Amino acid sequence: VLANLGARDIIEVVDGTAALEALRDRSRRVDITFIDLSLPGMDGLELIRRIATENYRTAIVLLSALDGSLLLSIETMAKAYGVDTLGTIEKPATPEVVQSLIDVYAGQFAKRKAAAEAPNFSFGELQQALRAQEFEPLFQPKVELATGQMKGVEAFVRWRHPQYGL
Repeated sequence: VLANLGARDIIEVVDGTAALEALRDRSRRVDITFIDLSLPGMDGLELIRRIATENYRTAIVLLSALDGSLLLSIETMAKAYGVDTLGTIEKPATPEVVQSLIDVYAGQFAKRKAAAEAPNFSFGELQQALRAQEFEPLFQPKVELATGQMKGVEAFVRWRHPQYGL
């Protein structure tokens, strides 16, 4: 499925131990790890725990023939461990479902890249912006949907930066 979707560098391993070895190899980056929960030897749950404790930088997708609610519980556990979890797939995996999870990863990657490229401002620059009145207060009403009545207001501020915009 991955090859048909255009993936170029696919590493296939037989069990959790081999998966950890592939993740340890710093000469190549593993963007997404697809984990079948019923692996021989080390099971998928142990592999997730080891990915978390050894702090590997990979996003994971969980695959299993287990019931969807159980898969959701395992996904929640993986997220609680701090593992970047894209989602779950009930077997058999379809190209559409795999592609949707790859798209989730691509969106997260783009956000992380943009955040890394965002400028960092010093406290002095923030003070200067305050003195120059570059911050604009904005107000958003809080409306009760059932009645349509305004129940409050949310106030926040936006910085209109002379170089970076709003």
